[in-house]
Amino acid sequence: MALPGIARFAGRVALVTGASAGMGAAIADSLVRNGLIVVGCARNPDPINEHAQKLASEGYVDKLLSYKCDIAKEDEIEKMFQWIEEKVGGVDVCINNAGIAVAEPLLGIAVAEPLLESNPANIRAMLDINFIGLVMCTKLSVKSMRSRGVDDGHIININSLLGHQTRGVRHCYAASKFAVRAITEGFRKEIYDAGLNIRVSVSYYIYC
Repeated sequence: MALPGIARFAGRVALVTGASAGMGAAIADSLVRNGLIVVGCARNPDPINEHAQKLASEGYVDKLLSYKCDIAKEDEIEKMFQWIEEKVGGVDVCINNAGIAVAEPLLGIAVAEPLLESNPANIRAMLDINFIGLVMCTKLSVKSMRSRGVDDGHIININSLLGHQTRGVRHCYAASKFAVRAITEGFRKEIYDAGLNIRVSVSYYIYC
């Protein structure tokens, strides 16, 4: 399906995090079919490679590139951006889609199974991937755009309904998504104040 306004990005480079399945895979596929070169990253890149082969069989040769990256690890993110620069020049569009959701009740008293007490490791993982990894990808994308004089770049942060309200026992997950909303608003103002023509936006409609 042709996306409105996307034609001007034909031949440009988009990074999609969490591109191995679900929404990330669908976004990567749509961008390729609309003329972009897409770098899809995931901890397990095999599904991305398989989809790249399918796209190649349809004529989209070397339009979907895979990269193995754990968004929870800063050093891997930095290496990925170096690889992107060497391979395709840099990032023009960054879609921060990678995320995890774990139900983590604080005390375990509001759920049927009282042993489900909050696990700090799960909470930390959600913050590392949903928030800190997103911040790193945004920062390095802006750096890539500035270094090449890109004046029409886009950064899109995939958020959640739970970035606006809590529900059930997913309040720790919701906290990570509230943070996404806050940092997006902050980045938007910072980039505007710096005189950069880079669009930063956040989606609101994912129910998770």
